[in-house]
Amino acid sequence: MSEQFPDTLNFLQLDNAKCHKNIDWPENIIPIFQPSYSPELNPIERFWLELKRSLRWENCKNLEELRQKVSITLNSFEPTAIVSLTGWDELTQAILSATS
Repeated sequence: MSEQFPDTLNFLQLDNAKCHKNIDWPENIIPIFQPSYSPELNPIERFWLELKRSLRWENCKNLEELRQKVSITLNSFEPTAIVSLTGWDELTQAILSATS
């Protein structure tokens, strides 16, 4: 992320896992650690719900078929849909106020 967006200041939301704490973060990345036990503040949870909703009636004969259907579904998401699921001002405000 640091290399892909070298000219911007980037915020990265993380849970409080120990593996996230012992990282030497690049100067242009600021980690924001969400409070413990708060999946409602984790944007990926909303995305997973949408992904599962899209696949809930699919029956797969094997793991490879499931992988293909997941891949097709992921590729069908428009960037604006992903932003609407994972990026919202209330979330950002809640995380920033909880970590300050």
